[in-house]
Amino acid sequence: MAAPGRSAVVTAAVMVAGSLAWVAGISLSGLEGSRGFFGLGPLIADANLILEVFLVAGITYGFLLARRGNIDAHQINQTTWVVLNIGLIVLVMAGSMQDVKIAKAAAFAIFTSCIEPAMTSAIRPMLRTTQVVWLIWCASMLPRRASRNP
Repeated sequence: MAAPGRSAVVTAAVMVAGSLAWVAGISLSGLEGSRGFFGLGPLIADANLILEVFLVAGITYGFLLARRGNIDAHQINQTTWVVLNIGLIVLVMAGSMQDVKIAKAAAFAIFTSCIEPAMTSAIRPMLRTTQVVWLIWCASMLPRRASRNP
């Protein structure tokens, strides 16, 4: 029988891989611009919205795990949601950047058409990486006895 920590990691990996495969499948099949199931926006935005709602719920649950003192489960939980968020940023932002086309040099003068999306695409992954490093650092600062399950 697998250790509880190992089964949690495997479950997290399957969940993240499945979610990102769903978003990638929508993009690769060319359906990202088709009508979404909520009816207000494109399909890729609706898929992203659903996964972001799960992300907020998962991070909230991770907070509760930490408050209860289950630090090992909290670390696995939070890492899972951070990895999913990074994947969503890469897949959804990369898809939105493919529509940016530069016809002439004067297009660079328009901030909202090319510079702002490029800055957003460059800065968000750096912020997420900083969050991951910060979480790892915070976990290393916990007292040894607090990092064990009661």
